[in-house]
Parts: sequence; structure tokens; C-alpha cells
Amino acid sequence: MLPTDILTVLYLSLTGILILFHHGIPQWPLLILAHIAAICLIYAISRMRKANFLLQFIGDWIYIPAFIPIYRETGILNRIFHNGYLDSFFIKVEGFLFGGQPSLSLSQAFGNVHLSEFLHISYATYYLQIPALGLILYGMGILKRDFEAFRIYLFTIALTFYVCYLGFILFPVEGPFYRFPKIEGEISAGTAYKLAHKILDEGAARGAAFPSAHVAVAVVMLIFAWRYEKGAFLALSPLILGLILGTVYCRFHYAVDGLAGAIIGGMSSWIGPKLYRSLKR
Repeated sequence: MLPTDILTVLYLSLTGILILFHHGIPQWPLLILAHIAAICLIYAISRMRKANFLLQFIGDWIYIPAFIPIYRETGILNRIFHNGYLDSFFIKVEGFLFGGQPSLSLSQAFGNVHLSEFLHISYATYYLQIPALGLILYGMGILKRDFEAFRIYLFTIALTFYVCYLGFILFPVEGPFYRFPKIEGEISAGTAYKLAHKILDEGAARGAAFPSAHVAVAVVMLIFAWRYEKGAFLALSPLILGLILGTVYCRFHYAVDGLAGAIIGGMSSWIGPKLYRSLKR
């Protein structure tokens, strides 16, 4: 098994234990079965990965779409330790640190349609930016016949996500998207604005705002692009930086969510490669 396989099995096992000992979760037996099935699938793919390039490709890339249902599950698991959400506390922290609510004041102070559209499309393309850098690193791997850079990147992304997901479970926070009024006026007529809100309306896990996984993963992408492919850094950094700023400007996250996410992303980028090599050994 590759390090990302091991890490994912550990995460699924830990959350499976939490589900097993907390029967108040709706349909908990089905969740347990889903975790067992996922672990068996990971094991099977890890055994078949070396058979041919197609199975290797599937084994390497299966986690990119798999992060989404694992994320959605946190909207159920964050009921384990709390009956409600912790937004009132985070709003007070926000006021103490910034003297107000940046998620409200940023769009009010810079209510430009073109800026808003850029930040909203940067946010909406989050799940495209992750594989975009992955494809660049994978392409380099094909040319060099060495996929280590891609696999370290994927492992670090997985580590970042799983730390954030555990944060969602321990500290359920809805965020400004649910707690504050949406941006109104000319900005709200924008195509990117509508797309980003549609994605959140249909795909967000409620209570999954702190820490911001968007910011955490964005920091990882910036660091890895700079580390492995400067051209990719130059091409992707405007969107990635727009994603980071957009989390607060678009009223999807509190500023403290972003700060926590940035810290996690930075630490994951440092620890991830070291942990990958340790698990590989």
C-alpha cells in the first residue's frame, strides 16, 4: 500500500470507530458498511496497481473524487460531539481580533463587480485547481518515469483534507454563508456569483467552515507548484490567491477559518513529504 492508502485507511478507521460508538447518528450501520467497503476497495486497488498503467492511474487518481463524499460525511459526523454549531463563539473571536466582521466588510468596501466575479470563479473552481496541478505533476512523472512528486503532492493534499475534516467534526461551524446575509446589489447578478452559490447550496456539508479546507489546500498547492514547477506556479497562482481571498470576501468563511486553514496548509506542506517517506519505508 502507498502512503496515501495507509493514511486514508487510518482516517476511515478512526471515523468509523467514532460512528460505531455513537449510535445517535442516523443510519450509522450503513456508514460503517460504507467505511468497510472503502477500506476493502483501497486494499484491492493497492494490490492490483502494479498490474498495468491503467490500474496504476486509477489507483493514483481515485482519491481526487473520493475526497468529496468523505467531506460530505463530516456534515453528519459533526453531530457526534455537539448538538449545535459554534458560530456565536467564532463571531465574537472575529470581532475581538479584527474589530468587526471581515466577511461582511470586505465586499462592502470593495464592491466591484469584476473583482467579485474573479473571486467567485476562483472559489467555484476549487475542485478543478487541485487536479490541474496534479495533472502537471503526473505528466512530469510520465516523462521522467517517476511519479514520486505527484504522490507526495496527493499525500499532502489528503493529509490536509483529513486534518480539516477532523476539525469540522470537533468544531462544527456553519460560517457566514448560513449566518450572514448574502451579498446583494449588482454583484449578485454575476454569473460566477450564481455558480459559486449554486455549488454551495447543493454540495456543501453544513458545519464544515472551520478550519477552511479551501485555504489550507490552496496553500499546499502554492507551495508545491513553487517547489516542483515554477511555470505551474505562475499559471495557477492568480486563481489560487483569488480562492484564498474569496473565501472571506464572498462570505463563505470567517477570517479565522482562513487563518487556521493557512496554518494547517503550511504545516502539512512541511510535514507531508517527511511523513510520506516514513510511511513508504
